[in-house]
Amino acid sequence: MKKSESIKNTDIAKHLSDVLAESRTLTGLIGIIFGFLLNVIFSGSVQNLIELWLLETAIICSVLSLALFAMPVIYHHLQFPYSDKNKYILRSHWFISVGFIPAIVMFYTSVTLALYKVFSVYAFLVSAFLFILIYIIYQNRYRVIKINRYRVIKIKR
Repeated sequence: MKKSESIKNTDIAKHLSDVLAESRTLTGLIGIIFGFLLNVIFSGSVQNLIELWLLETAIICSVLSLALFAMPVIYHHLQFPYSDKNKYILRSHWFISVGFIPAIVMFYTSVTLALYKVFSVYAFLVSAFLFILIYIIYQNRYRVIKINRYRVIKIKR
């Protein structure tokens, strides 16, 4: 085996490890939130149809995202003697990327459900505002950061 192939195999092994670690972290996070949502069902604190709809949507989306985030680990165990490791990494990336769609819906409906008792129907707008704010902060994460008037740090992408 040549040195370049050894380095390439090491990089692929590192990517495999990174993908599995990301999958485990996201699965744990969504699993904890799913537990809190189940607690809301069993506590009986849902009082009207809108709250019930929000709760059911959040639970269904959390189950979907939990399944998609767990798929790289399941796929890893089913296809372990890999014929093509790059194919595994690409499929795992696809599972995790698609899993973010129901996760975002679950976060939105969960925040709306939490705010619904205080803001009533306006909770939908408040939740949307919070998510738009998070998106703006995310998009501006690489802008110039002014620490004080004498020193400016510019972060590059």
